[in-house]
Amino acid sequence: MNNVIINREFSVFVIARFLFIAGLRMTPVLLGWRLYEVTGSKLSIGILGLSEVIPAVLLALPAGVKVDRSNKQRLISICMGLYFLMMMGLLLVTSQWFTSEISSLGKTSSQRTIQWLIYGLVFCTGVIRAYSSPAINAFLAQLVPQESLVRAISINSMTWLIAAVTGPALAGLLLGYTNITVAFIISCSAILIAVLLFQLIKAKPISWQPGKTKTWDSVKEGLRFVFHKKALLSAISLDMFAVLLKVKHALY
Repeated sequence: MNNVIINREFSVFVIARFLFIAGLRMTPVLLGWRLYEVTGSKLSIGILGLSEVIPAVLLALPAGVKVDRSNKQRLISICMGLYFLMMMGLLLVTSQWFTSEISSLGKTSSQRTIQWLIYGLVFCTGVIRAYSSPAINAFLAQLVPQESLVRAISINSMTWLIAAVTGPALAGLLLGYTNITVAFIISCSAILIAVLLFQLIKAKPISWQPGKTKTWDSVKEGLRFVFHKKALLSAISLDMFAVLLKVKHALY
């Protein structure tokens, strides 16, 4: 494979992204199992998905502007670190120790406490996701020369797909042979290693030049651009319907 693409920083980026995505993709399986165990309701699993999707969608436009104006390496590191803290919170909330500690509240109250703490933490991950996803995609273009970008994107997409399959499969195996606490420890460890690896990548110049344009003015300008580019609007709309179908599938 071309050495121009597989340079040190890109290789570190791919490994860190694999561990990060695999660790994150373990979470829906673990939380879905835990929520159903606690509530016995299929609807709770659908609400779990909405808890992350709603903030991610609502903050997508202003987050995109923030990403353009930020040091992407630093922003991604912060997002990964915050993800790690949220995963640690979920590790605590889903543990048997936490369940026993709040058992004095009564069965119904303790179940609702666990349920809403999970929703709250997942909501926070949705907020983080609004910033991390565009930042990671934009940062990739700064790691390789322009002529190598297409191949780099292909490798990055393949890495994401493999991680997206590996994470849930690993979560299922760990639930079958160990318990949810062990599974979350492995998930948190993968994310922590990804955070540490990402520090090996040097910060890149910020392409955005300071000006007087406010965030919402930039959002409006971006919307006008999208609506005038029919091909881009069609692609975004198709992606949006795909996300909505995933949410609908989760609800049923």
